[in-house]
Amino acid sequence: MVDVYIGTRPELVKLCPLVLELRNQGVKVRLVMSGQHTELSEHFRAFRLTPDVNLDSPPMGVSLTQRTAWMIRTVGHLLKYNDDKPSSVVVQGDTSTVFAAALAAFMEGIPVVHVEAGLRTWDLASPFPEEGFRQMVSRIATVNYAPTNEAAVNLQNEGVPAINTVIVGNTAIDALHTVQAVWPHDPKLNSEDLNEASKRKFVLVTCHRRENLGEPAQRLANYIKLLAATGVSGVVIRHPNPEAALPFMVDASPKFVSVKPIPYAQMVALLKRADVVITDSGGLVEEATHLGKPVVIYRNTTERQEAVAAGAARMAFTKSDVDSHVTMALNGSWVPPAKARGTFGDGFASSLIVKDMLERELV
Repeated sequence: MVDVYIGTRPELVKLCPLVLELRNQGVKVRLVMSGQHTELSEHFRAFRLTPDVNLDSPPMGVSLTQRTAWMIRTVGHLLKYNDDKPSSVVVQGDTSTVFAAALAAFMEGIPVVHVEAGLRTWDLASPFPEEGFRQMVSRIATVNYAPTNEAAVNLQNEGVPAINTVIVGNTAIDALHTVQAVWPHDPKLNSEDLNEASKRKFVLVTCHRRENLGEPAQRLANYIKLLAATGVSGVVIRHPNPEAALPFMVDASPKFVSVKPIPYAQMVALLKRADVVITDSGGLVEEATHLGKPVVIYRNTTERQEAVAAGAARMAFTKSDVDSHVTMALNGSWVPPAKARGTFGDGFASSLIVKDMLERELV
């Protein structure tokens, strides 16, 4: 049996295709929700999956230290005292859930499988704490599944044995291929005004990282209002974190609306409609790149440098830089090259991971 730990929406999107492939190959999977994020049932439905175990989440308002310690203790108890001990623990990415589950498994002597390993900004403060979590998990993982050649090189430069690193692509692309996009059901997204706006240029926006809370997020919100005033339409997807959502609570215009988080399949539908994406989300950079959409990365650093190098994404953290790149995308002077679509893989990462796990007897 394999334990697969999920704590956040991005982890859910990227690990559900792997869970499906494991089960298709006859592997027993225990799908565990850590409780880091709640209200994820809509996203699970897109993959026709439900969690097997839901762990208690820590009380609201606790510190990052308390939350992580809570998760380590809870996961450790599940691994130590459950009669059905897994042959390996699978984690994806760089969140508190990833670090807690990996560390608990490591201390219980259970092999750790790290999906999407090797991404680096080399700045422990950006993203915080994710950069630190990702680096630490790579050191204790039995096998690291790197999405790109660059990620594999990062691991080897840190001393991770090459035999423990496999390049497979990113399971985010698997998810895009798995889920059929549908038109969103949110009333705002189906309004006559917005449907009419779809005939014009359309911008999709998200902003949530800790380093962007406060003034950076407000700066982006102010820019969106100016952009909307020029007649551009679009959608801002607010993050569940109230502090991250606050600057975007009000619609920039009747045709540039702000909405609460939407199910994954609906998000894909909006992404396919967008002419340009402004985001600090790594997963959205991967998805947009694969769909051929220009991406303005609203950060000072990124662990997806491959998208920048491929011409699919550009870094921008000032109003003038954001406006310059968005303008070029909207007027057609910036079009990502067709070859950039394959930057993060071809949609078969999950099958490659399962094949390797079987060969290593990790199931």
